Amino acid sequence: MSKAILPVLLIIVFILAAGYLFGRYVRKGVLLTLLIIVGLVVGCIYGQAVLFDVADPIGANHWTKQAGELILIRPLMLMIIPLVFVSGVCGGTSIGDPA
Repeated sequence: MSKAILPVLLIIVFILAAGYLFGRYVRKGVLLTLLIIVGLVVGCIYGQAVLFDVADPIGANHWTKQAGELILIRPLMLMIIPLVFVSGVCGGTSIGDPA
């Protein structure tokens, strides 16, 4: 198993364990909010402690940059560009006759 994948799997296991333990004592509506906050805090600590290195900044070939582009940026562009185009066309066609 890759060194980069092991900490991510440990974080996922930690969040699932926290969800199981908190699920017994917390209402269902609050559980999701609590798990999101736990995931954000653990992700920030992991990113700051493991990924951040002043001597070796993250370059273009780092796995987190490639994964972020593949998982976040490309799907957003795939949705946003057609949405803006269709909104412009619908707005232009709904103007109607100026007279």
